[in-house]
Amino acid sequence: MSMRQSRQPNKLISAALLLVFALVFTACGGNAAPTPTTAPADEFIPNSGVTMTPAPAAANLTEFTASDPALVGKTGRPQMVMFYASWCEDCHQMRPTVFAAQDEFKDFVDFLYIDIDAQNTEAVRKQLNGTQARPTIVFLDPEGQEVGRLVGIQPKDVFQKMLDQILTVG
Repeated sequence: MSMRQSRQPNKLISAALLLVFALVFTACGGNAAPTPTTAPADEFIPNSGVTMTPAPAAANLTEFTASDPALVGKTGRPQMVMFYASWCEDCHQMRPTVFAAQDEFKDFVDFLYIDIDAQNTEAVRKQLNGTQARPTIVFLDPEGQEVGRLVGIQPKDVFQKMLDQILTVG
């Protein structure tokens, strides 16, 4: 075997290694993958290649999700506490109004849903007298003090007025 033939495979290996290093260097260099950031619903973030996909709107939900009763009056923010039952037709009629308001006011008000049939809600039901008529919706200020109450099916404007009221208290 001549000297010339033995050097050719070394050149091919060297060229292949250079190509691999160039590809790795190119893949690692430059712009990093975009980091998701908080943005309004379905908004494209310019120069990032990222479109934010929002959480499902509360107004599109079909059922209440029970909240932890220990949070009532304890979050340091105004609260809307709705006492409901899964079998309560009036509660379900209020659901679109309440969920639409939750979407609108979620940055300012905590929306809590207390299932009156759950055993772990007995203390808060007694504390706020949330066992009489359904739905009973209690509005609390940031210190957990009651500032308003609605009982039964209410028009959207009455419900919104109560939310506005707890936002202006203090």
